[in-house]
Amino acid sequence: MKVLPERAHLEHLRKQAKTLLDGIRRGDPESLERIRTTLPSAARLDHHAIAAMPLRLHDAQSCLAREYGFDSWIQLKNYVELQAASADAATQKRQWRQRVFGHGYQPAKPQLAERLLRDHPGLTTHAQSVKRTQNRLRLFVVKTALPKWLWLITSRPFAR
Repeated sequence: MKVLPERAHLEHLRKQAKTLLDGIRRGDPESLERIRTTLPSAARLDHHAIAAMPLRLHDAQSCLAREYGFDSWIQLKNYVELQAASADAATQKRQWRQRVFGHGYQPAKPQLAERLLRDHPGLTTHAQSVKRTQNRLRLFVVKTALPKWLWLITSRPFAR
């Protein structure tokens, strides 16, 4: 997995995705291999078959995000924007809470919040709070990933 620079710029990441897409269209073996290793739809294809796929910019962006350890381009974009906008600790904590719990029309983004907490443990006050918040985030991720009926069944104690 690639390491995201501390002060990553979204425009630079967009240019990287465009360069990757150009490489795919030219049939560059390195670019085709990057797509094969990161995109599930191309995992079992050879380079010739990948080059024949109608890949678009969003596929290259998804590839780039996965190389940096994010599930999607949107998560990478949100992470980079939060890093850039967070000049002071109070603003960073407020934005982090909005990612955890949602804000206005924006839904909660627990996976992004957990990654931010892992990279910036100072978002909470002490180690126990960090651990407790991480456990809550994991539970929230599991809860939102399960169908509601399954969550209701698994969260109740079994009757004897």
